[in-house]
Amino acid sequence: MKLSVYVVGSNPLPILIALCYDLKLVPNPPEEHTEPDFILFVCSKQTEKYADNCIKFFKTRSSPLPSYDFLTLTEVHNAKDIYTKVKDKLSTCCPGKKGDSLLLNNTGGTKVMSVTTTMAMVDFASEKKMAITEVDVDPENKQIVEHDLQDHLNAVHWPGIGKGNLDTQFEGLITIDDIVALYDYKNIGGNEFSYILGGRAETLSFGQEIFKHWDEYNVFMKVFFGYRNVFDSNDNIPSPFCSFTLNEECMSKAAVTEGNLRQFVSKKSLSTNSKDIFTYFEDNSGAGGFLNLLISSKVIDSNYTITKKCLEFLTGKWLEEYIYAVIEEILAGEGKGPPQYEMINSLVIEPVTANSKNVDFEIDIVFRKGITVTFLSCTTGESLILSKEKLMQVLANADSIGLRTQVALITLLPKETTFKDGATRNNKELLESRFGMFQAIEYRKSKVRCLEDVKDFNELKGTLKKMLDI
Repeated sequence: MKLSVYVVGSNPLPILIALCYDLKLVPNPPEEHTEPDFILFVCSKQTEKYADNCIKFFKTRSSPLPSYDFLTLTEVHNAKDIYTKVKDKLSTCCPGKKGDSLLLNNTGGTKVMSVTTTMAMVDFASEKKMAITEVDVDPENKQIVEHDLQDHLNAVHWPGIGKGNLDTQFEGLITIDDIVALYDYKNIGGNEFSYILGGRAETLSFGQEIFKHWDEYNVFMKVFFGYRNVFDSNDNIPSPFCSFTLNEECMSKAAVTEGNLRQFVSKKSLSTNSKDIFTYFEDNSGAGGFLNLLISSKVIDSNYTITKKCLEFLTGKWLEEYIYAVIEEILAGEGKGPPQYEMINSLVIEPVTANSKNVDFEIDIVFRKGITVTFLSCTTGESLILSKEKLMQVLANADSIGLRTQVALITLLPKETTFKDGATRNNKELLESRFGMFQAIEYRKSKVRCLEDVKDFNELKGTLKKMLDI
């Protein structure tokens, strides 16, 4: 009999990968590896659901699954209690007869759970004179390693020493939908992506036009948000529109003062007086070309009415859709797609940080190549604080997946900001320094891209192609 034991934490993807190897669902598994007759999941009350999600993965595929059981620990930091319960459970699951063997994957759970379970299994194997091996997923070299726990030099490397193997071996086996289900995330974007402007071609054209009208766009957004900030009641526009104020540069360019704006508002809602601000902006800023772009793209209508499209545009969703469209364009041009490459828009995950105030967090774009997942976040705001906050949220949630999760931030902040006194601030360096707070190997490859990196379409394509390894 062979018994496989998996210690389950809040990061089930490495466990699922090891299980696929253990059950020989991967192409060309090593001949010397034998499938388990029984699987034991060592969990806490909080992580039992992840083990259950691993089981669902195999059941939805009608894959052969041996008998299994759960050992749910209530005291995950009590080494004595864990040791006793693991050994007792091993005795009931495995008789320990001649020829029986154990396999352990201890990458999950608390450190106490992992170390104590290993000690209990080594002692049990020694008492019963059983062979015991350990299986690990090596994300840096993209390989699975199985070795004798009592002889680490006698290791089997699958699918062979060298990089790039796991991504190939797991093509089509673990999809992005599987990862979403594994972590209980919510794919609110759905698998059939729908652009605000109707399609990829329209979105690509619109994004490029925005950057051609960049100065007009920039002033327009400042004026609009400043106008919105003059009154923050009696309207149905979401509260984030209150977070910006007019600065001197904006007011001088658009010839707008708070008094003028107050005359427009007259205690009425922006949603019913939108024509005032758009008309005033057109007459005073010289940005008629930009407003014509909004009308021709049907972001606003000829009467300058605030629409759902306009709200989505103003909240910055145009940038995330533009980046999504560029990635689709790259994949189409290279003739690539599933099962090797997959992408979804708008993934919602539960908070993983203590300061998250129990608010779900949305990842703009999730891209998968093999077993490598990239979380890509886009922000149009000109606030360094806002960009830092968004990057830290993405990093914290990516860190909860671990393994080979990469992070990228695309912000419309300039690489450097120059202040009135001549001092400069390197926004790119300040943002990339955030990666140093997380130790995952793949974060060394993570990137921040600023305004200068995305304004040119061909440069943006090259950046995304390299970033996502397409």
